[in-house]
Amino acid sequence: MKKNILILTAISLIVTISVFTGCKKSSADIVPPNMTLLGANPFYIQESTIWVEPHAIASDNMDGPIAAIPSGTINTGNTGTYFITYTATDKAGNITTLTRTVYVVNVAGPYTNAIHVSPDPPGGVGDSTFYNTPTMTLSTDGVGKVTVHNFGNYINSNVYFDLTSPNALILPVQTVQCGTDSLFRTFQGTGTISATYNYTTQIIINYTEFALNVYPSISSQDTFFR
Repeated sequence: MKKNILILTAISLIVTISVFTGCKKSSADIVPPNMTLLGANPFYIQESTIWVEPHAIASDNMDGPIAAIPSGTINTGNTGTYFITYTATDKAGNITTLTRTVYVVNVAGPYTNAIHVSPDPPGGVGDSTFYNTPTMTLSTDGVGKVTVHNFGNYINSNVYFDLTSPNALILPVQTVQCGTDSLFRTFQGTGTISATYNYTTQIIINYTEFALNVYPSISSQDTFFR
């Protein structure tokens, strides 16, 4: 009788362990967190400006929102390619990582290869001409303001734009007196910046232009590259 009780106890223990193990296996958290980078990727930043971390957000199917921890250093004092890696770890130890590429670039200097196209493609088949060596000069305020000399292939057309977002620029509304006919011309537009393999830059600006009381607005595109 005692032997039968021991056997039944052993069987009951085995069944209990099997059930517990099976339940543990079916409820195990094996799903890694979801993570999204905030801001641009790749990210372009002007040399000698201040790097402000754009961050990332992460959430887990079991734990809800969790921290996305960045690692890496951006040295805006030197042009080059940098990387920031973001890591999110849930309570079960599942890990997700994402990497942001950061290009530190310098948009200042001469752009000996610059093309002016008007009307703005693909809107028409207007003129396409090479610039007479435009240059770009950075302001000293540290906020990314840049003055473009000979903008729009005009003589003495000094127009500024702002590097207001990671890989884009804004050409605010501004009127300057320029050109061989010395008219007051108004410019407004937006553009993009991209880095090449050797850390020089290419800038494309799409903008509208019109001369006050002379002709209606036209659309143009200027491309600067070194």
